[in-house]
Amino acid sequence: MTGGAGFIGANLCRALTARPEIEHVTVPDDLSPGNEANLDGVPVDLVKGSVLDDDLLVALVPEAACVVHLAARPSVPRSVRDPLGSHTVNATGTLSVLEACRPTRPHLVLASSSSVYGDHDEPCKHEDLPARPASPHGAAKPAAEAYALAYARRPLTVVWMVLITNSFNLLDNMDGALGATAAAGAGFLAATAFATGRPGTGLLLSALGCAALGFLPRNWAPAKIFMGDAGSLFIGFLLAGSAALLCAGWGPAGAAGGLLLPTLVATVDTCVVLLARRREGRPLLSGGLDHVSHRLRGLGLSTRLTALALAAAAAASGAVELLAALARIPALPALAAAAAAAALSVVLALAAPVRTPGGRPRPARIRERRP
Repeated sequence: MTGGAGFIGANLCRALTARPEIEHVTVPDDLSPGNEANLDGVPVDLVKGSVLDDDLLVALVPEAACVVHLAARPSVPRSVRDPLGSHTVNATGTLSVLEACRPTRPHLVLASSSSVYGDHDEPCKHEDLPARPASPHGAAKPAAEAYALAYARRPLTVVWMVLITNSFNLLDNMDGALGATAAAGAGFLAATAFATGRPGTGLLLSALGCAALGFLPRNWAPAKIFMGDAGSLFIGFLLAGSAALLCAGWGPAGAAGGLLLPTLVATVDTCVVLLARRREGRPLLSGGLDHVSHRLRGLGLSTRLTALALAAAAAASGAVELLAALARIPALPALAAAAAAAALSVVLALAAPVRTPGGRPRPARIRERRP
């Protein structure tokens, strides 16, 4: 237990050592805010040292089944006087603990601070509130949380980003479809980024949205130029990566909604395609005219109306995410509504007809240039 000589840590040590299933508790603490007297009469092994001492952590952590990380530099006023020192202990110290845990992967419990939420109108702070740190201490704590989430979700995050990146690539199947959807999605993600104190991510997403809008007139039906794999994969990667960055540090429901809502249209389209091809016994990765856009065309919508419908769906899901990030609506109902909307959309899309004009495949986008 790092920082176990503090008030909270000492009381937790006393409670843990009273449990018969706990064999041993080791407390590395540099006693800067803590006090050795807090552990008087508590059967723990106190090791005087800092979480910034990598050699100490490497020696102690592999023997632990669980790591409770409480070590921190408290005090908002102190962080204002020495912001770099506060960041080093609270953020870099957490990163050092995570690195020491990586080889043996013990359970990790990380203590944060209510300072991450800053000032809100609500009388009680809860985990679904957006982070609005107002001090270096409050800013270092979300950084520590983000590091912990990144280490915990690293394999899942990579797989999810690969899937979503390719989902946006699959969405580029009709004139204007991806450009309109990307512009709407990037716009609301940018608004979420600015509203939650991520101006750098907001500027990046604003540039992406403007680029998609600038490209759209040339890609609008009948298109003169096409997005292609290079453009669609790049857009998918930026949107997926930005969504993952923005929801880092949110609660479980908020994080799940933060990943699903900005990518809802592409996710539904991919699910529809994979389920339809599996049902029909066709190769999952083959091309075809069985996307959501083709099913909307089969219902009588024009190519332009289809692109607008997809963009409207992306804007609606993006607006829900923005409201959830601003705590205007609870995160769990927003996630439940998004999941229900996605499931209903998949079912309805699978029941819709697929338009295959004249039974012929869609013409190739690149034509041979004749002299």
